Amino acid sequence: KAVVVISIFLQSSNEKCNSLQGWMGFFMKSMCVPEKAIKVLAHAGLLISLSSIHNAVTSMSKEISSTIRKEVRTLHAAFVYDNFDIAFNTA
Repeated sequence: KAVVVISIFLQSSNEKCNSLQGWMGFFMKSMCVPEKAIKVLAHAGLLISLSSIHNAVTSMSKEISSTIRKEVRTLHAAFVYDNFDIAFNTA
């Protein structure tokens, strides 16, 4: 509890001090929490804003895709497709 309270105080005094709120916002978005709930939690100071979450996801996607492109060009990476499903029909 103390970490959350301190993090809220730090974010309210400095917008760049929002690491905990950023990770929590990213987690909430990845768990498909409704946007209205994210907005309420952001207003309470527990998360970063919804637009900041979208910007972070976009930024991370661009960074990861450029890293993947770089690895493919060097041929130092192997990619595996893992979608092997077998249906055993039983009587």
